[in-house]
Amino acid sequence: LQIAKQSGWLCDPWQVAGLKRDEVRNSRVLSWLLNPRDSHGFGDRLLVALLAEIKLPSFPLTVSKNCRVKEEQCPDGDQSNRVDIEVDDEKFYIIIEVKINASESDGQLAKYVGQAEKKARGRYWTVIFLTISGRPPKSAGDYINKVIPISWRRLADVLANALKSEDKKTEAHAMVTALLAHSFFRHIRQF
Repeated sequence: LQIAKQSGWLCDPWQVAGLKRDEVRNSRVLSWLLNPRDSHGFGDRLLVALLAEIKLPSFPLTVSKNCRVKEEQCPDGDQSNRVDIEVDDEKFYIIIEVKINASESDGQLAKYVGQAEKKARGRYWTVIFLTISGRPPKSAGDYINKVIPISWRRLADVLANALKSEDKKTEAHAMVTALLAHSFFRHIRQF
C-alpha cells in the first residue's frame, strides 16, 4: 500500500478536478468514456457494455463508426429541453438522464421519452435513468416501461468489467486512460 501511494497509483484526479457530485461535470466524464470516437483509446467497448446491460429485446449490441455521444444536448432544438447525454447511432438512439442530487421535474422523463421516440425516427431507442439508487422515475407517466433505471454503482461495475475483459495487449496502449476510468468508477460508486 505504501509503494502504491508513493508511486501515485492511488491518486484521484477527479477529486482534484472537483467533480464531487456535480451532475454536469460527471455527465461530461461519462460522455467522454462512452464515446467510441473519443481520446480514451477504448473504442466502443464501454458503450457496448452499457448496451448489453440494458437488455432490451432486439436492441443492437454493435456500434456504427458514425456513433456520436454528446452531453448537454437539445434533441428537439428547444434550449429548455436539454438532456444530459445523447447517444446517436445509425441503429439506435439513447437519452441518458443523470441524477445525483437533483430531483425530477414534473413530466421530465415523459418529455424525454417523447423526444427520444421522435428523434429516433424508426431506429431502436430508449431513455436511461441514471440515479444513486437505480430507482424507477416518478415523472415517466404512462411511459414508465420505456425508461431503463440504473444506479451509478451498477454502471461503474458494468463499465469496469468491460475494461477488465480485454486482453492485456489492448489494455497496454490505454494504460493511463484505464487508470483514469477506474478512478472515475471508484468515484461514482461513492454517490
